[in-house]
Order: sequence, then structure tokens, then C-alpha cells
Amino acid sequence: MRIAQIIFEKLDDNSPDELLYFNEKTPVYQNETGLNGSKIYSDFIGKVVRHFKGNYYYIENICLDSETKEYMVIYKTLYNRKDSNIWTRPMKMFFEEIDINRKDNITKQKHRFEIVDELTLDYTKNNKL
Repeated sequence: MRIAQIIFEKLDDNSPDELLYFNEKTPVYQNETGLNGSKIYSDFIGKVVRHFKGNYYYIENICLDSETKEYMVIYKTLYNRKDSNIWTRPMKMFFEEIDINRKDNITKQKHRFEIVDELTLDYTKNNKL
């Protein structure tokens, strides 16, 4: 007989560190050894996203800010820029909801960045990722 228990706790920006997964004594997934980061965002890595202003980006990775312990998205432009092609932004800001009626929201999308699956397939195929 298998028995399981699931406990849900509401976390917010003021949650104590001991409730956060990466502060567990053994933060590993079943049948894994060693320390592994959370896999909650792994579905986003390697995806092409569109910014609400129309430009496209590729999500390189998700990292943890060493000072704030906040998840950050590392992404690169899919167009040429003179200042930088690699960027980072807090995860909560990356996918935050925006007003679809903003003047600069030319795509009329609901979130700052949205995944574009059909471009992800083309980009990863053409760039042998």
C-alpha cells in the first residue's frame, strides 16, 4: 500500500528562508544524487520568447541571484544590438502581466515575454542546440 502526504504552504516575498526549497538539508529529487537546482523553470530554458514590444529572445538559462536568492532569467537577443546581446531579468518580472492597452504593447500580449513554440523549433533546429 502506497501512502503519500502533500503539504502546501503559501509563500510570498516575506517567507522565511527555511521554507524555501534550496535551503533544505537534502534538496534533491527522488533517485538523484548531489545537489540539483529546482526544475520548476526547466520548461522555459531553450525557448524563444517574444517581448511585448515585438523583439524575439532566446532563454539561455535560469539562475539564482547570489545576494537576493531571486530566480533570474538569462536570455539573449535574436537580433543585433550594439550594447549587449546577453541580458538578465528577475523571473517574476520576465513573465509578469502587462496592460494589453499600453501604447508600446504592439503585440497586444498579456505578459512581458511569451513563449513562441513554432519559433523555438525553428531556432533550435537551425542552430543545432
